[in-house]
Amino acid sequence: MNQALLSHLSEALQLQNIVLDDKAKQKLVSYVMLLFQWNKTQNLTAVRSTQAMLDRHVLDSLALLPYLSAYDCLDVGSGAGLPGIPLAIALPKNKIWLLESRLKRAIFLRRCVDQLALDNATVLHTRLEDYQPEKLHQAVVARAFCPPKDYLGKITHVLVPGGTAFLQVGEQTNPESFNQGICHDLQGTRGRLWVMASEG
Repeated sequence: MNQALLSHLSEALQLQNIVLDDKAKQKLVSYVMLLFQWNKTQNLTAVRSTQAMLDRHVLDSLALLPYLSAYDCLDVGSGAGLPGIPLAIALPKNKIWLLESRLKRAIFLRRCVDQLALDNATVLHTRLEDYQPEKLHQAVVARAFCPPKDYLGKITHVLVPGGTAFLQVGEQTNPESFNQGICHDLQGTRGRLWVMASEG
């Protein structure tokens, strides 16, 4: 199964013009297998098959790379580690913080960080409203975290002035849900990325 997933991943990355080394590809497949195993008892995602997890979760997360590759980033409401874990694997020189309030999911994230040897990733088990970072983040990303119109207001206290907020949304999201920012269609996915700047 792992070899088939690895081959599928390599082909998909080529189609999306994403270049990753073999070590990163293997870690992405290992992450999918971890998610698959834990999902049997923890209900981390409604997606059940490993290939669908790769397509809908990992590849959708990697579609953010052209926009986030220059940033250290806080993943808010990380849940099963999306998009934070794939980003941490693909960007080993970038610091990624995974913020998750639910204990069981935070435990899963810690297992992923440890087992995949992600030295650049840190799990934060806390609620967003209670999180007070010693140093504000230059970028914050979330996936289906809250209504788009509420997003920037919820993360302002953790984002440096002039920082960038990224929100990954589905194609069905009405652009009128946003009152500022720029929307990008994500290559190879049916999703969009909304990019907003906090007030400087």
